[in-house]
Amino acid sequence: MSDRFSFRAVLLLLCLNGVAASGCADGGEGTGTVRRATSEESASTAVGSRPAIELVVHTKKEPILPWKFVVRHHTATESGSVESIDAAHKQRLDVSGRPWKGIGYHFLIGNGNGMPDGSVASTFRWNEQIAGAHAGAADYNQWGVGICLVGNFEEHRPTPKQIAALERLLTELRDEFGLGKDQILRHGDLKATACPGRLFEVERVTNRIMDGKDVRTAVRERPRDVVETGYTLKFMEGAADESSKRTSPARIF
Repeated sequence: MSDRFSFRAVLLLLCLNGVAASGCADGGEGTGTVRRATSEESASTAVGSRPAIELVVHTKKEPILPWKFVVRHHTATESGSVESIDAAHKQRLDVSGRPWKGIGYHFLIGNGNGMPDGSVASTFRWNEQIAGAHAGAADYNQWGVGICLVGNFEEHRPTPKQIAALERLLTELRDEFGLGKDQILRHGDLKATACPGRLFEVERVTNRIMDGKDVRTAVRERPRDVVETGYTLKFMEGAADESSKRTSPARIF
């Protein structure tokens, strides 16, 4: 058996931006080392309508944890990035009075302010396969994948690209971990909070995922010298080959 698992993402690239946020994550802490997400340039050409670029994110823990839930959040701010939320969450204290290790979520989805619109970044909590600090409930921090969308969805809806990205990510998590509808939650299902916002149509997204719709792009091969809007996430057991390795375990596109 391989000494690690790979989380492969075929990411459909979007335009790059930048700014800040703190998020609505709360409760609990995990262990591990924060990894900074970085931007990566890619050449773009007009060849074909389904170009893609691959990203492989390695987890350091084997086996990958048997995640039981997904908990959806919004940052409740108009901008945000992994780095800005990581810095803000480090200022928080857990129930024992210790500072958080960093960003409480496992994945962050950008809105074009601080991260590209619809881009997905995995954080150190996913890469290291450790508990989140986002749900306000111990079991859901321990066994729940925290996904946060940048934006204040009390004031406006998520962008179409954010919804498309979320649906694709949820589809992969659903398939990988055999999740049912009652395991795909919003923060407000677990505690008294408006998160992820009244204008975030979470039930519509959940129903689309659980109605058997495969929202993933059909792209499975890596074309040359081209870039696509959107992405498909793919889980894969075993180490990546040398050509797929990256210097940083988390990437923002």
